[in-house]
This record gives sequence, C-alpha cells and structure tokens, in this order.
Amino acid sequence: MIYRFIKKCPVLLFFITVWIGCAHLKEAHRQYADGNYRESIRLCSAAVAADSSDIGAWILLSRSYRAADSLQQAYRTVTGAAAAGLTSGRLSSETGLVYTAMGNSAAAEGDLLRALAHYRKAETYVQEETQLLIPFTETLLQAGRLGEAAEKAALLRRIGIDTVKTAAFAAEIASRRASASKQADKGIDAYSKEKFDTAVNLLSHARELQSDNETINYYFHMATGSDLYLKGRYTYKQGAVGTLWDAIEHFGKAASLRPEEAEPHYRMALCYEKKDRDEYVNAIAAYEKAVKLEPDGPFAAASRKQITALKERKEKMDRFYGRTK
Repeated sequence: MIYRFIKKCPVLLFFITVWIGCAHLKEAHRQYADGNYRESIRLCSAAVAADSSDIGAWILLSRSYRAADSLQQAYRTVTGAAAAGLTSGRLSSETGLVYTAMGNSAAAEGDLLRALAHYRKAETYVQEETQLLIPFTETLLQAGRLGEAAEKAALLRRIGIDTVKTAAFAAEIASRRASASKQADKGIDAYSKEKFDTAVNLLSHARELQSDNETINYYFHMATGSDLYLKGRYTYKQGAVGTLWDAIEHFGKAASLRPEEAEPHYRMALCYEKKDRDEYVNAIAAYEKAVKLEPDGPFAAASRKQITALKERKEKMDRFYGRTK
C-alpha cells in the first residue's frame, strides 16, 4: 500500500531518491577520509545512480578512483559527468588532476611523450595548479624541452610556491643549456670537417640535453644524413638502398628546419643520384631547389653542373630506348 502511494506521488519519490543519494554521499566522504576508497567508490556510484545531476558525487567518485590508482575509471567518470551536461569549476579542477595523474603514470613508465600529452591536456583545465606544474616541468626537463620548462618554472616562481624547487629548476635549465651548447659546438665543428660519425655522437648528446634547439636539430639531421650517405654509397652496390632512403629522410627534416638553406637539398640530390643512377626527376628537382635557394651559394656551381649532366644523360637514355620523337 505504501509502495503504491509513493509510486503515485512522483514528487515524494524524487525527494526520497535525493535523500538516499545524500546519505550515500555523506557516508562516502567518511569512507574516503578513512582511506576506504573501494567503499567510497561503491557509495558514490550509488549516489550517482540515485541522482545523476549530483556533481559532488561525480567528483568524489573520480577522486576515489584516483586514490585507488584506477586512473582509467577516473577518466571515464569525469568524461561521463561532462557527457551528462555537468559543468563547474570543481569538475574542471578534478578533470585536470585526472590528466595530471595519467601524466605522472606515463612519466613513471618512461613514456615522456605520452606524459607530456596528458600534462598539456591537464593544462586546459588547470593552469596554476602546483600538482601539475612541478611534474610537468620535471618531465619537460627530462625530454630536453628547455624552453617550455623555463616557462613553467617562471610560472611557478610567479605564483610563489616551492621556491626551492623553482630555483633548482632554473639551475638545471641553465646547466643543460650550457652543456648542450658545448656539445653542439664540438659537433658542428666535426661536421664542418666532414667527421660525420663523430658529429652524430656529439650532436646526439646535445639533443638529449636540449631537444628543442633548432641549430642542434638541424646539424644533427645533416650529420646523420651525411653519415648514412657515406655508408649507403657502398651498401647500394649489394642492392640495399634503405640507408640512402634514411639519409634522404634526415636531409628532408633538416630542410624543414631551415627552408632557406640550399645544402640539405644538394645532399638529398646526391642520395637520389646514388640510389638509382637512372632516377633523374627527384635528383634534378633537388639540385634545382638548391640553386634557387642560394644561386650564388657554395653548392650552386656543383648543382648546376649535375643538372646539366643528368639532363644530358636522361636525353641520351630516352633516345636509346626510343622515348623521344
């Protein structure tokens, strides 16, 4: 009889449901405070089931999952709350902390790129959260992203939290930059002397210290491509052209870093020539690009000479095979 009465009174049913949800949430807070995260998860889940608009239940559910190291479940919780149309500053903060925790987990596994991706996502929700900024800066340092690490350290310094840590970040950034510069100078000098293998080793070390330096990356790719070209000149005779393709890839990366430079295109052309003596189009195009970029540069005369030679050879082969009128 009571059940039929309640069923016929939706307003009363609503208030009973909310009351049950509140009771669950109150007990969930107590269980969370006592470290009983699994019980807190059970109670929060019941509270959300009773009232899906209870944003406090969603947030505590996510916090409980985080505390229990169930990060994927925490992620599903905050995205589920967002999908339900719930918004608040507290939910945004919790979402940022979930992404931060996922970043911390990836960093602990040594997956720095995945960690940085999670931290950057977290940054869209919380920008001045110490729990994010400190591990974010540490991971940027490990990845050699010194420019971005300096920005995060400056933000930490500005908000005035953990000045000892901030000072340590600044010191490490300065030290890494100085060490990377020394290694890079030696590597560039070795490259200029065509000691490509030595240059690759030195510039690789410089990149580990500072991976976001354009000059270091440019000469690393030039040195690596040149070293591979020298090795590829011999391996192609056995029909293996993979080394030359790898060299072309590195020269291409160097060209993307300094699109005004002729040298990457000149060396790319050498690779195309060596890879296939009868492959003219790409080699000629690369030589022509080198001339266009630096018509009076150090590679212009050699490029023009090879363009003429390749075009003459192509015409000769076309006549031989009857490909011309």
